[in-house]
Amino acid sequence: MKKLVVWVSLFLTLTACGSVLNVATFNIEYFGLGGSSAGEFKDEYRIPFLKEFMDKELSEVDVFIFEEIVNKESLYKMMAERNFSCVSYERAAFNHQYVVLCHSNRFVFKSLNQDGEGYQLEDVLAGNQNMRSGVWGLLQDSEGKISLRIIGVHLKAHPDGRPLRFKQVQALAKRLGDEKDKFPTIVIGDFNAHGNDALDFEKIFSESPFSLSLARYGEEFSYRTLQFSGAYDQAYVSSHITYSAFVKGPCNNKDNFGKRFDQIDFYNRTISDHCPVVYNLNF
Repeated sequence: MKKLVVWVSLFLTLTACGSVLNVATFNIEYFGLGGSSAGEFKDEYRIPFLKEFMDKELSEVDVFIFEEIVNKESLYKMMAERNFSCVSYERAAFNHQYVVLCHSNRFVFKSLNQDGEGYQLEDVLAGNQNMRSGVWGLLQDSEGKISLRIIGVHLKAHPDGRPLRFKQVQALAKRLGDEKDKFPTIVIGDFNAHGNDALDFEKIFSESPFSLSLARYGEEFSYRTLQFSGAYDQAYVSSHITYSAFVKGPCNNKDNFGKRFDQIDFYNRTISDHCPVVYNLNF
């Protein structure tokens, strides 16, 4: 399947000393439970398939934002084998779907919380403790050439969750506007963007003192089953950044033909109902 890659310039020139980084959002449906909320940890059978798919399609990614991670320890182990380190937050809720950020060990990820501890961004809860916290921090390389603020999110699901999603985005925009440091920034993850949500969220971010723009990809869908489809996964970037963005996997195949990961049904059973979206960032 040919991939349409959209190049969007958010400013006129890019200096020769700019940094290049590949960041991906990847919702792995009920990871740790075998893709079903009814599962248990012992039922997770997809790890060999995930490793194969990631080797094939995602070997160039430097940072992953994962969503729907129920068994964090299992993901941490899988990513450690790829020389990645992972951070998240804690929740007491049963079968909580965590947001997890994993980065190549070529980088460090520093807390941006006032006490310098943890990576949770609870503004994303928008006052609702049943929601998923955001994960944020500052990604840096050992030479100090890269400093990128990354915020990973998984917003309220379903079309009727729109009012709460708007509150979550408004809280994020306010937090960024209040921050003194104006690092190059990406807010990325499963926004559960239904209908015009992605553009409406862009309007909210653009009106903040620290403005962000929607990082568009050329493909139509980032979520696909045999019955449903959507572009739920999105990213918003500051004006410091130029980018290209593309969807990996079969979510934009017109039919259910093909072999293994190119077939929607096989992909849904062995990987997820979401396809990863990869952003190549220049800043």
